[in-house]
Amino acid sequence: MQAQAAMGLSGAVPALAKLPGRADSPAIIVQGIPSVSESAVQLIQTRWWSLPVSDDWQFETEEGTVIITDTDEVGSVELSVIELEGGVSGGVSELNELAAEFVPGGLTGSHVNCGDWQGLLFEYSNGDYCRDWVLHCDGKVLIISYTCGEEHQGMDDTAVDQMLAELRQISQDDV
Repeated sequence: MQAQAAMGLSGAVPALAKLPGRADSPAIIVQGIPSVSESAVQLIQTRWWSLPVSDDWQFETEEGTVIITDTDEVGSVELSVIELEGGVSGGVSELNELAAEFVPGGLTGSHVNCGDWQGLLFEYSNGDYCRDWVLHCDGKVLIISYTCGEEHQGMDDTAVDQMLAELRQISQDDV
């Protein structure tokens, strides 16, 4: 089913790889997408989301998390879905409560839209420069963390923002 849903994106049947970790970990679909620019683009697709990523970035999976690293290894983006019993409404207080599990206390997130997903973005330094998104879409929560050394603060911000602007929800009807 997943291969059929992804075929409409480029017309090719992608290779499937099972994420390590939990038994219910999503399959990852990776396929090349033609690009107008010089950079090739690959589509990373899980059971819940898809994200086109330029070949300036590489990815791997670890314990149910997709880790995307820029080729110069300055920074990395980690994406993990949380399934909460009863889902999530996406209210600011609810998202702040979830963020309190990993974002330093007292920070206020700014409202963001990342493709089909929306929520809060927190930016801070804790020895590293960190940008953490707590996003929701159709009752699912997607936690995204970008981290790099403080000396590289801002270097990948535009590239990461452009990447996340293309974040799409995968409907369970498509899986």
